[in-house]
Amino acid sequence: NNCVFSANSATNDGGAIDNETSSALSLTGSLLTANSAHRGGAIFSDFGTNVLNHCTLLSNSAADGGAIDNDTNSVLTINYATFSFNYGTNFGGTVINTNGGSIALNYSTLSSNSCPADWGGGIDNWSTATLNNCTISGNLGGGFINTGGNAVCNNSTFSGNVVIFDGGGYYTYFGNDMLNNCTISGNSANRRAGGLYVDASSLIVLTNTVIAGNSA
Repeated sequence: NNCVFSANSATNDGGAIDNETSSALSLTGSLLTANSAHRGGAIFSDFGTNVLNHCTLLSNSAADGGAIDNDTNSVLTINYATFSFNYGTNFGGTVINTNGGSIALNYSTLSSNSCPADWGGGIDNWSTATLNNCTISGNLGGGFINTGGNAVCNNSTFSGNVVIFDGGGYYTYFGNDMLNNCTISGNSANRRAGGLYVDASSLIVLTNTVIAGNSA
């Protein structure tokens, strides 16, 4: 608890922490900042279980998953966390969830993160993701991208996110999506759908959701 992981680097995975092979990681009240790696600038998980409570992940960088790469069958639970100024060059400026991974984000904020490849400045989900009472705002490369995964978002806000191409706030591609009591507002895209872009046989269900003030 109450740890600081700062300015660590790895050639391959997990600049600060690499959690693999059925291991369990629990962090509370910790700061992870200025770490870098090829995958998972701060944390990389492969077949791992991870719980983060009241943590701050700031200015981490990677090719995939600027802050976190939640990979093969890993389980990631994040409560009351803040992610800012993380940078993922290719996929997931903040978090990439892939290869059967599962993530649950609760009462967390992802703001001012970047993915110049336009593949999710906030979250790039390829597997299973649940968001409850989260704010994804001001990210470059899009707020949330669901690439063939399953996503459920409850009471969450996607605002002020920007993409070069499509779906500034929320973009689903071959995905299954449910948005309940969500707001998608003030996002922008240079090509199509500043707010919500539904592509390629995706299935999306919206309930009590507001999409307003977006531009493309």
